[in-house]
Amino acid sequence: NGFAIDSTGQGYATAGNNVYKVDLSTGTTTFLGSMGGSFNSSGDCVIDKSDGLYMTSNGDPGSDDLIQINPATGAGTLIGDTGISGIWGLTSAWGYLFGFTGQGALVSIDKTTGAGEVIHAFQGKSFYGAASSAMR
Repeated sequence: NGFAIDSTGQGYATAGNNVYKVDLSTGTTTFLGSMGGSFNSSGDCVIDKSDGLYMTSNGDPGSDDLIQINPATGAGTLIGDTGISGIWGLTSAWGYLFGFTGQGALVSIDKTTGAGEVIHAFQGKSFYGAASSAMR
């Protein structure tokens, strides 16, 4: 349920506890590996400007965890609890990581601790994904 493309044009998809490589010219997917632990993709995944692959995982009841994924093996590493639930969209821009929730919140996420902070709540809106570019 997550998809991101790195600066070399390599696609990655997350589904449950699994990570796949996606060949963008053919659409062929190759199983990269399981993230391990109890990680479960709660929504989107994103690649930052330095090709770091991240996603959110439904962690403890009430909030999502920020997970960094090894793009060579698919193994996940817990960065930390965001303190916010339902982060279903992720984007990376200008050195920052942002999340978007099903409840309409725009969230700033610290890539080193996982801590999240609501920047703005869009009343009556829901977000189910986001997009970003390696150019930002």
